[in-house]
Amino acid sequence: MSKERWNGLSFTSMGNILLFFASLLLIQCSKLTMNNPCDPSAKDYAVGLVYKMVTSDRKTFCEINIKNDVSVESSCRTCRIFVTADPYSGALGGIAGADNKCNIDGNKPNTGIYKAFLSDSIARWACITANCSGGPSEHQNWVLQPNKDYVRATSLIPIGTTNSNGLLLTQTNAVTTTGVTTWLGFRSNWITEPSLHCDDWIQGTNTFTGTLNDQSTNPIIGAASNLCNNSHSLVCVEQ
Repeated sequence: MSKERWNGLSFTSMGNILLFFASLLLIQCSKLTMNNPCDPSAKDYAVGLVYKMVTSDRKTFCEINIKNDVSVESSCRTCRIFVTADPYSGALGGIAGADNKCNIDGNKPNTGIYKAFLSDSIARWACITANCSGGPSEHQNWVLQPNKDYVRATSLIPIGTTNSNGLLLTQTNAVTTTGVTTWLGFRSNWITEPSLHCDDWIQGTNTFTGTLNDQSTNPIIGAASNLCNNSHSLVCVEQ
């Protein structure tokens, strides 16, 4: 077999090199899809990173989606909160669907990843005891971080600082200055309200009910409720 040398390194013939590069063009990287077993509406709940392999001759790219459903530690130091411009019925597509709505909303800042401030019985909650007496270990996919400052997304006016259990028990200001109601799913003690979360945020009919609150008032959670065929906005929290 003929060989060529360059800088002391051996290579196969140019023909074999070209054959190798040509074979790269035939590579097709299939998308890895992982469903969230806790969310009945999630088709692709996983989050992940995109990596690229680059050949040296034709800049041929093969994108490989590496995904996992492990929560990533918060990257925001002072985190922003906004209320969606669009209101929705209780048929949010589950928690994953609500998170997606936060990240495509017109009120979302240009940077940051956001999750919906919601509670249900299977995919997201803050506490299983009143005010998380057992500590942050009670959280399930929770959106607030312990001892973290939160501000309004547009004006950066302080909303409040969470306690060591990741709860906004007191607030400096309301989430917004304008009266707007948002879906929640909590009791006033931060436990999921049984049967008042639009069937885990997948039902939008008048046979189901969800809790809500006016976000121009304090605190962020309240005891009001409405039938799930009605439309309300979402509170979205930066991660």
